[in-house]
Amino acid sequence: MTMKSQIEKAKECFLAKYNPSRSTDVALGLAISVSLQRNPTYSQKHEPLVREAFRAEWRNMLRTVGLNASLFHQINEACDLILWFRDEIRHKLADGYLDASLSDTTSRVSHAQKSIAVYLKHLWCIGLVRTPVLCPVDRRIMTVSNAPYSLRSWTSVDEIDLHKDQVRHLLNCAQRSGFSLAEWELLKFQAV
Repeated sequence: MTMKSQIEKAKECFLAKYNPSRSTDVALGLAISVSLQRNPTYSQKHEPLVREAFRAEWRNMLRTVGLNASLFHQINEACDLILWFRDEIRHKLADGYLDASLSDTTSRVSHAQKSIAVYLKHLWCIGLVRTPVLCPVDRRIMTVSNAPYSLRSWTSVDEIDLHKDQVRHLLNCAQRSGFSLAEWELLKFQAV
């Protein structure tokens, strides 16, 4: 099986499991939920209308990312995007969504990168964007990559340099296999 056919098969398997309708709305919902699950920003104590308004803002920001995905060719550009996204979420919290006192602890680099990367992964697998320069970074993929234990935690990461260290580790793994970072993560994610 060629490398290209491996990737196409992995995309199909990923979509069959997580987004069989190939819907951008499903992709948006999943990209938000993977970032907010177990996150106090989005706890049940907040009114449903407030939570939905916050999710609508998050969806709009992700749509903007998707529309501009072709502009990000390098990891550093993607990291700038992650910082912008994190800061925008913090501003939304400060503007009255949910509990603004939580913004520094619940809107982190880790949440922004995961949301952006999951959304772009779906768009890529659907065929709407080219191969992303980043991939979702979480404990699962860091463990599969045999990352040092100091790099495996992802939920508390708010330093872009630590995130870059995680990405560099994953890039080294991907390059050794001959795949791009996004392709390598897709194949490893499917294998677990």
